[in-house]
Amino acid sequence: MLGLMGTAWGLMVGLMIINSGVGLAYGAMPALILGSVPQEESASANAFNTLMRSLGTSIGAAAVGVVLAEMTTTMGGHSFASENGFRVALLGGCGVALVAALIAAAIPAAKSAARSGGRGRHAAVDTGAEQVDSLR
Repeated sequence: MLGLMGTAWGLMVGLMIINSGVGLAYGAMPALILGSVPQEESASANAFNTLMRSLGTSIGAAAVGVVLAEMTTTMGGHSFASENGFRVALLGGCGVALVAALIAAAIPAAKSAARSGGRGRHAAVDTGAEQVDSLR
């Protein structure tokens, strides 16, 4: 994105790529998290994911706002955010994205099949059906 900042089309292409990655991550993260926690804890894990997403968005917007407010240039008696401010904000976002990728890679793989004797997440439902059949 830093190399594309010189033109409007470059900014649009860069932002589309960045936002596509964010959309894919936002869509994949709940499935990754829910596949890594016991079924009884899936609601709290999903709620925690939503809370962290909201906090991250709020803190990120505030941090970018501070950087852009501090790195200004004056033109015609008016202050504007400088190009260097946008560069610093993009580099900060890149660093945060790398940390997030490392954290996501450290989430353990799903082990639900091993916990339920190879029958997957629906083992409790299967066991209940077997108990009903045994009573007949």
